[in-house]
Amino acid sequence: TIITLALMMKMAAAPFHFWLPEVSQGTTTMTTLTILTWQKIAPLTILLNTNNKINTPLILLSATLSIIIGGLGGLNQTQL
Repeated sequence: TIITLALMMKMAAAPFHFWLPEVSQGTTTMTTLTILTWQKIAPLTILLNTNNKINTPLILLSATLSIIIGGLGGLNQTQL
């Protein structure tokens, strides 16, 4: 479970997503693109390959929270 939580933090999945807007706000477009895409591939691959017993309820809860928080947070977004 600790490894799953650490990898979810690296992927900026809810509720561990609070660092991502702060980091991407002051960076260039290419840096933001790298942070938002390529940086997520390695933790996802590690998560799928190392966890023989994936904690499904934890992953589903994080995915649901990411969808809800991301959708509601995007409604008030003024900076793209």
